Amino acid sequence: MRSGTIPFGVALCALLACSDDQETAGTGGTGGTTSSSTTSSSGGTGGSGGDATPFGCVGSVSWPTASVSSLQVAGNLSLVPGATPLSGITVRACAKGDAVCTTPLDETVTATDGRYSLTLPIAAVGFDGYLEVTGGSLIGDLVHYLPPLVSDVNDHSFGEINLTTYDAYLSQAGLTRDPARAQVAVTVLDCHRQPGNEIALAVDTADGSTVLGYDLGGALDTAATATGVSGFAVFVNLPVGPATITASIAATGEPVAEYVVTTRANFVSSLFLPPTPGTLP
Repeated sequence: MRSGTIPFGVALCALLACSDDQETAGTGGTGGTTSSSTTSSSGGTGGSGGDATPFGCVGSVSWPTASVSSLQVAGNLSLVPGATPLSGITVRACAKGDAVCTTPLDETVTATDGRYSLTLPIAAVGFDGYLEVTGGSLIGDLVHYLPPLVSDVNDHSFGEINLTTYDAYLSQAGLTRDPARAQVAVTVLDCHRQPGNEIALAVDTADGSTVLGYDLGGALDTAATATGVSGFAVFVNLPVGPATITASIAATGEPVAEYVVTTRANFVSSLFLPPTPGTLP
């Protein structure tokens, strides 16, 4: 989740899954220190050979590797809508395979101004885990970073929402959160880290109780088949467990991204999903 440039009435993307302070040219980042970007094998940001098409980089995406053994992630948390600093909120950094964060890599509690700071041991891939954000009346948030962080981020500032705000957003679409199940909020990004329009999403763990809603004009549309201009969608009431999210161009079926997120009952797993490296199904 993050504090963003999209008003609450326009898209919940301003509240969920939109943390992008890794980028100097990201959509709505808060000016944090650059750490990495989606790059092609030719080294340009967002596409092989400077391809201007939204997903022209697919098939040649590579992510940088870390040259350090630890990094610092720091920033401020605020309550949105609005920008009230969130104090006394627990922020824990968790390894990707640690589903309930049994062994946090680091943890802290936000100060009166909402400030937090974590120091994380990393391998060559960088920090490929997630931040667990809990406390107060917030809905718990598992924030997933893509690309993985490979250097310090000193102003990773983002917003969180109350549980009642999230429930109201679902209610607009006639949906009700099941506290025994998981929520996954996805913002698709193209090769230039702009919101990915007309992208179809899927998840491998969906069952008869799961609903996918695409945010169109600030409300979830459960009849839609692809993202709108916000690139934002929510999987409502997934079974708890690792969930593989895939993104494909709706018109052609061409896959552009795939990533496994950690989910937890009564939490939102927030994911900013750019094109991913490797061979996609």
